[in-house]
Amino acid sequence: MFRFAAVIENFKKVTILIIDKTGTLAKGRPELEHAEDFDAFSADEVLRLAISLDQRSEHPLAHAKSV
Repeated sequence: MFRFAAVIENFKKVTILIIDKTGTLAKGRPELEHAEDFDAFSADEVLRLAISLDQRSEHPLAHAKSV
């Protein structure tokens, strides 16, 4: 998603584009943007459970911040 049309117009100047392995463009740091309800668990409960599982993980995604 682009906020300004000028950004899209400037793509004609691009000669090399580097993307991550999923083909997405990223900010360079992981962020959680949305959590969903799952069965009997609210989105907040799902997030709380996920955070509790990752507390001691050294994986970079375990340190993602919610926005």
